[in-house]
Amino acid sequence: MIKGRHSTPAEMLMESLDELLFAVKYCVTYKKSDRKLWVEPHALGGILGFPATTLLFTIVDTIGSYCDNLEVEIDGKKRKIRPGDVKSHYYILNSEYFNLNLSYNDILQLYRYARSTLSHNSIIGKEILLHPRGAKPFIKVNSQSGKGRYTIYILSFYEACMTAVALFKEDINDIVPSSENGRGFKS
Repeated sequence: MIKGRHSTPAEMLMESLDELLFAVKYCVTYKKSDRKLWVEPHALGGILGFPATTLLFTIVDTIGSYCDNLEVEIDGKKRKIRPGDVKSHYYILNSEYFNLNLSYNDILQLYRYARSTLSHNSIIGKEILLHPRGAKPFIKVNSQSGKGRYTIYILSFYEACMTAVALFKEDINDIVPSSENGRGFKS
């Protein structure tokens, strides 16, 4: 049997999170400029927004998946990130890692339309608008429903994920071994 080169999940996470950030950096700096390659309906001059957003939400999901029982304030109440409840991983957006103040409903909508349909069906929901540039907050909630209720500023989301990954790495050796995912790791 061949032994893996990572002896702990924390080691593997450090590498995988760095690789995800590297891939996102490529996606946000690449410009679709070759008219032969990027024909209609592609946004000529645009970035690789769909893969960048998929990877960014993977980072959110990853960090949240290791923060078992972390209490996060949502709508003025403390809610716990629970192992096995994948939607609750997205509560991490309201934690010190990402510093947003989203409502419970907004978190569920982002999970459903920005994470799940993008990851599994390669489309975004009708409520999501991707913007290549930066703005604060990196996810803006608009009051009207319809296209653009949630605007995701990809460049700022990337910057927020870089910060979140750096913070997560500071605590990775304490958080990961005590998490359900960390305990289930087999090298």
